[in-house]
Amino acid sequence: MNILVAVNNTYIKQLNILLNSIQKSNIDEKFDIYVLNGNLTKKQIKEINRGLNLENFCVHDIKIDEEKISDLPVHEARYPLEIYFRIFAVKYLPQNIDRILYLDADTLVINKLNELYDMDFEENYFIATTHVKKILHKFNEIRLGIDRNEPYINTGVLLMNLKELRKTKTDEKIKEFLKKNEKKLILPDQDIISVVYGNKIKIVSDLKYNLGDRNLNYYNLNNPKSKIGIKWIRKNTVIIHYFSRNKPWHKGYVGRLGCFYNKFVEEMEAQNKHKKVLILSCGTGGGHNTAARAVQEELLSRNVKADFKEYLEIINPKLKDGINGLYIKSTNKDGKVFKTAYSLGKMYEKTKLISPVYLLNSLNKEKLYKYIKENKYNFVITTHLFAAQALTAIKKEHHIHFMQIATDYVSIPFWKETNPDYFIIPSKELEEDFIKKGMKKQKLIPLGIPVMKQFRKKYNEQEIKKELKLDINKKYVLILNGSMGFGNVKEVAEKLLENTENITFIISCGNNKELLNTLNAEYKNNERILVLPFTNELGKYMAISNIILTKPGGLTTTEIATMRKPLVHIMPIPGCENYNANYFSEKQMSIKCDNIEQVINTTNELMENKMLQDSLIQNQKKYIDKNTCERISEIVIKELDRGNKQWKNISQKKVII
Repeated sequence: MNILVAVNNTYIKQLNILLNSIQKSNIDEKFDIYVLNGNLTKKQIKEINRGLNLENFCVHDIKIDEEKISDLPVHEARYPLEIYFRIFAVKYLPQNIDRILYLDADTLVINKLNELYDMDFEENYFIATTHVKKILHKFNEIRLGIDRNEPYINTGVLLMNLKELRKTKTDEKIKEFLKKNEKKLILPDQDIISVVYGNKIKIVSDLKYNLGDRNLNYYNLNNPKSKIGIKWIRKNTVIIHYFSRNKPWHKGYVGRLGCFYNKFVEEMEAQNKHKKVLILSCGTGGGHNTAARAVQEELLSRNVKADFKEYLEIINPKLKDGINGLYIKSTNKDGKVFKTAYSLGKMYEKTKLISPVYLLNSLNKEKLYKYIKENKYNFVITTHLFAAQALTAIKKEHHIHFMQIATDYVSIPFWKETNPDYFIIPSKELEEDFIKKGMKKQKLIPLGIPVMKQFRKKYNEQEIKKELKLDINKKYVLILNGSMGFGNVKEVAEKLLENTENITFIISCGNNKELLNTLNAEYKNNERILVLPFTNELGKYMAISNIILTKPGGLTTTEIATMRKPLVHIMPIPGCENYNANYFSEKQMSIKCDNIEQVINTTNELMENKMLQDSLIQNQKKYIDKNTCERISEIVIKELDRGNKQWKNISQKKVII
């Protein structure tokens, strides 16, 4: 069944509600939805899809060239340009479609559409309804010259005979009509179709196919002995239309039909409440938590309730603080302890014995499973190995589904001991590495590393500089050390100040308060150094920076590349961060510096070499997908929807990330 809609960005939510009402009322039907629009983004088109069973619904993004109809009369408050899209739709729709049902976005479908959709056109161009009675029709006869025997229709519901419409040559007639009657127009789309096609329109019952509060009240007022009520409507009406300004999603709505809209929205919200997401991560480095929160943010924006929880917080809060503290200590003094531990992990992995790390995490399986069951979660996502190992141990004994997300550009030791339903990895080029390390190819999905929305949006750099009270004419280099603030930043800063000119350095200290205090004391009166404490608006500082110097953490590096910024890698924590730096430099998305002298030379050269900057950015565009979060969320939501039908032993839908 073909459905046609025409919207701008102000009606995304209403259109999504309409499509979900079609889905609920026509369970076994398959639909092709053609969305006529001028400039909806890919993200907005995805929002239209929200909640739909994509096996039965296919949404087609049909762009209209607004320039070609820009001379048509519009009125911002009464009739936008989009009202004309349905009139010219036949030019934009596939040639193999013979009929299509147009619906305004402020309609709601409460019963099956088959009877209307399959109706015989009887050689007419349209099947529609009229809300105009004798007195108003007389007014339209005078205003527009409509024949007394021809209807004036409401164009919110139109079954269109595309096969016959393609044979007509009415463009000039439409333009001539508009030119002649521009000052007489009240509802241009209805005026045009009623006048130009009036003798080729088949009229059907408005009570059944285009019921609004106004025509319901009119009917009941004139038929006191056969009034229709909610019970009759629920059984007989197919399409409810909230035309005019009186709509149930607006304040001050007055009407009886709002109960259908409100009930449907309540059901949608209740269904989404069952899709609850708990995010499992671990605070050994900030990247795992931030990636998890990025997925949480995206799911929340899609009305899926998402909770975040540190894995060790569930197991033992005291243990959490101890392990996180050990990790931070292991990265001190150039990360020698961490490097040793990472190397030992790689060596132990080669023995093919079950690792002590897995054995320790498997001990937590009952406590974690109890938490999942008590909170009625039925899908799990984790961004950390520890939680993935515990979930794998649970999966051996219980019915559980989970996804894990890698946050480094390498397969770290012991991933092979996990058994997720989906394993999101950073790149297709890394598949071979993960397969060699023991992961099954069919589980690997190369979507990228998820980042927060602030790193995926576009910024006006001049406006952001003013907002941050920075000089709009200065060049800025941002120095990042991750959320924990690792690395010998003070030494790097001193050498850069000595060997560069006309550059202001912004140093992000993350959560490292000791570093913050040290740098503030050292550079308090230095105009070329801005010391930045932990901030939730790091994306803005990235946006105004000409170059970014950073340790090669997987998450931070991906954030920068997603923002398309010239990137220099410095001060890696030994282990997986070396692999991150190598991957990016090999793909020419960053420049890797192994010592301070290289950092100084690279910073000076890159600041002056626009061609090199552009080359790095173009390669970032090639390898780093901005839509990772959206694509992960689509998989999760699809799993949740499928869970309604397949996961019989779980009473409600929830997700843990």
